[in-house]
Amino acid sequence: PFFHQRRFYEKRINIFCEVFRTMIGIVVSKKDIASMNIKEHLLEYADEKWFRELAEIITIENDVLYPERVDITGKYERIIFATRHKSESGRRSITVHAPGNYGKAEYGGNPKELAYADAEMMLALLKEVRKGEYNASYEVTHHGPTDFVVPISFIEIGGSEREWKDKKMGEAVANSIASAIKGLKTVSYTHLTLPTN
Repeated sequence: PFFHQRRFYEKRINIFCEVFRTMIGIVVSKKDIASMNIKEHLLEYADEKWFRELAEIITIENDVLYPERVDITGKYERIIFATRHKSESGRRSITVHAPGNYGKAEYGGNPKELAYADAEMMLALLKEVRKGEYNASYEVTHHGPTDFVVPISFIEIGGSEREWKDKKMGEAVANSIASAIKGLKTVSYTHLTLPTN
């Protein structure tokens, strides 16, 4: 059964709801080279019936750390942000994580707030990436957004601008997203606001 997400958000309780079909929003940013790379390959799935029924690509103007409020009420049950990760070492990788701030909100979101973590989707994405040739890993939670009322996951092309533009890496991420979406049948919700003192 579906339910009113905001009511559970305000009560800050954990719930689990099994569903058999959900609408998933995949957010990409025009300001993000990696996002546009991934989007290019996601569009190859756009005409497939199963993809149209389960997912929608949402293109925003802002950076993914500061997204415009996506209208998700009654439409999206989970959100995937497809973006970039800047590696100080320049290491070529694909990373997966949930957004949130353990302390100050230096890169979007609210201070001391963790978003609903879509653990199931993150695991599915990681498994799909690891079927390919790229190093894949979870990344520590360290940025926003944090105030969406549905589960969020990030999947990122890691490295430098060279990797963000790499068509093969964009294709690998897009294929991983599509395969993960097609294979999932449940939704998990977890939200946590940290103590202020």
